[in-house]
Amino acid sequence: MFTEAWEGRCQKLGVDHPDTLDSLHEFGAMSLHQGRHEPAETRLLAAYEGLTRKLGVQHPLTLKSLHTLIQLYDDWHKPEEVENVRAKLPTNGG
Repeated sequence: MFTEAWEGRCQKLGVDHPDTLDSLHEFGAMSLHQGRHEPAETRLLAAYEGLTRKLGVQHPLTLKSLHTLIQLYDDWHKPEEVENVRAKLPTNGG
């Protein structure tokens, strides 16, 4: 179902549209919840990179993507990756 939704959005909206990228994020999150870390990582990284380009680092969809990547790497027992992703979180000033 996620595959069909993502492919449909790719065709109708384009691969770099925020809604398409959010669908890719959800597809990656579903893979994570299934314990399929490698496809989850591929999808989540692609979604994060696209959302960063289209919406910027502080947009809520981009931040959601970062938090899901942290969850992935934590679940996958990759503490160095958790810290690398956390370092990308924007600070609140000062």
